[in-house]
Amino acid sequence: MSDGLRLPTRYDDAPATSSSQDSWVRVAVRAAVVLLVFVGGGVGGGYAWRHLWTPPAGEARRGTWVPTPVEEGLQNDFSGVGWYVVVCLVLGLVLGLVTALVLDRAELVGLAVALIGSALAAYVVLHTGLGLSPPDPDRVAAKVADGTDIPGDLEFDGWPPLVSCPFGALAGLGGWYLVTPRLTRRRVETHPDHTLGRSYPG
Repeated sequence: MSDGLRLPTRYDDAPATSSSQDSWVRVAVRAAVVLLVFVGGGVGGGYAWRHLWTPPAGEARRGTWVPTPVEEGLQNDFSGVGWYVVVCLVLGLVLGLVTALVLDRAELVGLAVALIGSALAAYVVLHTGLGLSPPDPDRVAAKVADGTDIPGDLEFDGWPPLVSCPFGALAGLGGWYLVTPRLTRRRVETHPDHTLGRSYPG
């Protein structure tokens, strides 16, 4: 039986509780900041999507819009969705890495933030880009003379492309967690000299 020296329980418990509460407050603040970064990134992604996409040429004919050449109409549909997917994948990947770095000691919180934030970013990219698009060419063609040049608008159909941002975010977050020795590092940070609870002979 060792005659060790230990601090009274009341001295150990109070600081631990206070430290735990402070830690969760810091995590919550960081999570909120990261969510705002996702929204801001979505706005930037919307601008990037719109300016990477080139409006197809067309003209008014008998009150309707006709792309010139006609193949431009089909290419426009694929081009708009394709650039959306590219922008959202890159945006999600970068913001997933940011989430992993900012919330590196709160993996579950980081995962939730990445999922919620990337869904918000995907929505913001979509509506920002569509808001910057030229107006509906058919409506414009109905009000102008035949032969008037009218650019096509940015179109987006279907929901599958919307998962590109969450996919990129999870890839960035999961990739960072996989390539860093998280468990070993946490043990070293928690027990740097393996002396917690050690008894010292008197």
